[in-house]
Amino acid sequence: MKKVTLLVVIVSLCTYGMSYQAFKRQVLKHSKILRIEKLKAAQVDIENAKRLRPENPELQLELSRFNPTFGNSAFGASAMIAQPIRLNAFLQNIKAQNEAAKALSSALRLKKRADFLKNFEAYYTDYVYLHRLKRLLDDEIALARRTAGLAQARYQEGADDKIAPLRAKARLSELQATRATLIKEIAKRKATLLTLSGLKRLPHLPTDRFIYPLQLPKLKKAAHAPELALYDAKAKVADAKLKRAKMLFEKVTLYGGIEKEPDQSILRLGVSIPLPLLHKKEQERALAKLEHQRIALEQQQYRQSLAHNETALYKTLRTLIDAYRSTRRSIDQTRRVVTLLQEGYKISGEQLFELLSEEQKLIKLRKRLLDLAKEINKTQIALRYIKGYYND
Repeated sequence: MKKVTLLVVIVSLCTYGMSYQAFKRQVLKHSKILRIEKLKAAQVDIENAKRLRPENPELQLELSRFNPTFGNSAFGASAMIAQPIRLNAFLQNIKAQNEAAKALSSALRLKKRADFLKNFEAYYTDYVYLHRLKRLLDDEIALARRTAGLAQARYQEGADDKIAPLRAKARLSELQATRATLIKEIAKRKATLLTLSGLKRLPHLPTDRFIYPLQLPKLKKAAHAPELALYDAKAKVADAKLKRAKMLFEKVTLYGGIEKEPDQSILRLGVSIPLPLLHKKEQERALAKLEHQRIALEQQQYRQSLAHNETALYKTLRTLIDAYRSTRRSIDQTRRVVTLLQEGYKISGEQLFELLSEEQKLIKLRKRLLDLAKEINKTQIALRYIKGYYND
């Protein structure tokens, strides 16, 4: 029943389309990549339980033959059982290691999810960009057809030589080839989004606008960047390793048994204690200290680079937004020029080439505006990532 319901939902979405936010919710629910990370977290829980379980006892059975001669011999037997016992300090360290391992697993899962969302939004931005670029290219192809037709007419009238229509036709063929390549790129982005989504079919998605507004965002700090949580977890793991390296006694082995000989029985009880005489885990402690120091330095370095990156991203975003607004003004001015030339052409039939030239300029400005819009969205995605907006 659940499969039938899911199929109906998917078919409906593919038929009628959906908003980006609704699509994103479906992706977070069905993506196999995110489900894999959940399974990894479950594996860590099982590994932690495995480390805490007690060791099994060891049973030793032995049969002995005394005075082995052909005519006179006797047999004896012994049974020994040994049980390793972890000391309380060592057991607490294992629990600390388990907590650190769980924290590391959670941090890795958080970073994987944040990376997934960042990449997903970047791919969706490219998908929208390519669709809107295709619409611009269609306008440019229509203009190129008009130019080619005009050049051919002027050649037939003897006003131009043969080179002009040939150039116009070559330009038209070049634009048509670009359009075919663009359609292939759209198909690739669509396949990538489908792979990431975990859905069987990609729904009809809106491509008329990008994800984020084309303005400077007022972003509050939602959380730490994913890498910071990862460094904190790595520091916990290194701390647990260092504490373990300082332990000279981790466990003892209790044993007991009975021996039966021909003329006597022996009951044995004892304890086996490892003695740190030849080494005291100096190398393990040194390695653990170096790892602890390395992680601390890496974390400090990352915090510094994070602050610089955030400043640089805001600066880049302001520059892009200023360029976007300037290009919008240029487009408005060029459109007024095109309108005036269109009115003049309707009245006198003159200035056609100038009109076509301004229309070509307008298309180029619209293309630049689209490029800026894409870069503004990509920069906002990077900024949201380092400010922890993809952690939840």
